[in-house]
Amino acid sequence: MAAVDLSVEELSDVAVSKLGELLAPIQAFTVLNPQDARVKSTGTGGGVYQVEVTNALPTVADNPADYEAMTSGSQTNVAVTTANIAVMQKLTNLQQQQGIPFATRVPDAAKALAAGIWDKVTAMINGGGYTDAGQAASTTALTVAEIQTLRASVPANDVALMVEHSTAAALYPSDKNSFQFNEVGAYGFNSIYPVSNFTGGVTKQMAFACSPEAAVAVSGLALERQESIDLTNGSSIIENFTVESVGVPVELRIWQNSGTKDLYLTLETCFGIDTADATAGAFLDHA
Repeated sequence: MAAVDLSVEELSDVAVSKLGELLAPIQAFTVLNPQDARVKSTGTGGGVYQVEVTNALPTVADNPADYEAMTSGSQTNVAVTTANIAVMQKLTNLQQQQGIPFATRVPDAAKALAAGIWDKVTAMINGGGYTDAGQAASTTALTVAEIQTLRASVPANDVALMVEHSTAAALYPSDKNSFQFNEVGAYGFNSIYPVSNFTGGVTKQMAFACSPEAAVAVSGLALERQESIDLTNGSSIIENFTVESVGVPVELRIWQNSGTKDLYLTLETCFGIDTADATAGAFLDHA
């Protein structure tokens, strides 16, 4: 285990880099930690949280005669059910003797973990009741005009676009002097995120646009009983890190089977997401 100890920070850096890249679209939503003041545990177990979101703004009055008679803003709670999402990579004793490092396994683990998290997001989008901005003329290619219509369907300034990359050819810059996808202002979006597993689902969505108010996510370190932590203390190497760009904490754990001498690595997080304001998001689908 000594060699692994020396490389644990390096392994974490590899995971952070890959997860930051793959989870970038989650920046389009509001992501909170369970310790955030707006997040309250229901106390029922299973990682269910109540998250306070704004329901209505206060009403403005000119020269009010009675301040207490003015209309206050209101809030409501969104229930977010989280799950521990984990992936495992194994390095056999023989592979260790052949000099194969865990560093070659971490990117694949990060890809799998990101896919598990992204599945939660797409399931939320498909069932979120967001605005239907129409159907694309083609099932395989979006047009700039269709994307512009989608942008106009979200009445907010800070709007991001998620689009299936295989249908987004018309949006790609034509030369080196064109905009970057993450450049504010491109087609009226603050960010554009091409994704590779966006199509399908109930609505056959090809693109989704939203402001951060559209959905709220809760993400923290994996829920674990203290007895389990105490039991494995000393026999596992645990490194906790946060993918700062998206606010997702992750636990990296490494341990060795005392019999086979095989090494195991897991990446695990706790994540859940739900619709907060259906009027803050819109989608394009196909027939």
